[in-house]
Amino acid sequence: DRYFPVMDQYCLQEALKRNKLSIAKLCGIEAAAVALEKIRTILSADSSRFHNYIIPTIEDHPQIHFPERYEVQVVQFVRDMYVNEPRISLVSEAVKQLFVEEHPVFKRIAIYVINKRFEDLKDIFLGAELNPLDTFSRHETYELLRENCKTLTVEQISMIIGWIETEELLAEIMA
Repeated sequence: DRYFPVMDQYCLQEALKRNKLSIAKLCGIEAAAVALEKIRTILSADSSRFHNYIIPTIEDHPQIHFPERYEVQVVQFVRDMYVNEPRISLVSEAVKQLFVEEHPVFKRIAIYVINKRFEDLKDIFLGAELNPLDTFSRHETYELLRENCKTLTVEQISMIIGWIETEELLAEIMA
């Protein structure tokens, strides 16, 4: 019923800590693609996996009560591959794809990566055709706006306020 790595979860966590930067520099996009395929495979068997109650934040944070869990490690691996990948054009294409995928974990990863590489990737978030705010990615969006608000133009801030107001209106309607 649960998915486990081939090796012990703690050993996998330690191996990734030691080697993820080297992996990202050598083959970050390719490694992320393999991990994303694992996520998709697990989700096709059980769509409740990778939700906010299992992974409350994409960032390293004390709210993650079981950082050795396979789901957490795979998501953090993808996140770190994109944040540390030197080929920004490939990261941009990958993040654009994640941003529009159906399951919330993909959008949450995308928003986290956009936040960490904001100067290079901000147009993906700010140029979204649909309101990118939603309940599932609230924390990652908050962190993105908190860390990058000083670089936004007045027009961009007005657009984001419009997104927030629309989201609040939808929440009231649904209540």
